[in-house]
Amino acid sequence: MKIINENVGEGLLCKTYLHHAYKMAQQSPDPSTQVGAVIVNPTLGPLSHGFNKPPDRINMTDDMLNSKDKNYYIEHAERNAILDGLYAKYDLKGCTMYSTWAACPDCARAIIACGIVKVVSHKEMYDRYTGSMKKLVDIGIKMMEDAGIEMVIWSGIISEHKRIKIRTSGRVWTP
Repeated sequence: MKIINENVGEGLLCKTYLHHAYKMAQQSPDPSTQVGAVIVNPTLGPLSHGFNKPPDRINMTDDMLNSKDKNYYIEHAERNAILDGLYAKYDLKGCTMYSTWAACPDCARAIIACGIVKVVSHKEMYDRYTGSMKKLVDIGIKMMEDAGIEMVIWSGIISEHKRIKIRTSGRVWTP
């Protein structure tokens, strides 16, 4: 796993698309954790994006969003971005995914299966992981690395003017 912490060249590209992913995360209705993802083709630019939310045909109520069963209804941002791209009939092979979180094992399988070759996530968000969630993310990272996917963690402040605020673990946070 490569760590980048500069704001020039590849680092600036990481910051730009992670900013886009955080803007997507703000749209998530999840009351505890908002996640966003963007899939970028190296020549065409952004192809698709997603955030954690239920499938469009499920009418989520506040009771459902606040229940212990909400995770059965919510699709993860990474898979929503993949589905968005596939519905638009894009070929995601060779693309890069920029995601506010590093992927869980379920999302890692989808990333591997669709041919994404690089995943960039945010170190400051990764450092917030603890306990079982950190273990899941580390398993997802290992799965993707074992499949030959380049893993990059960008470190730095995304929202220098504090305009982006998301919920993570039930608390408002500025990346």
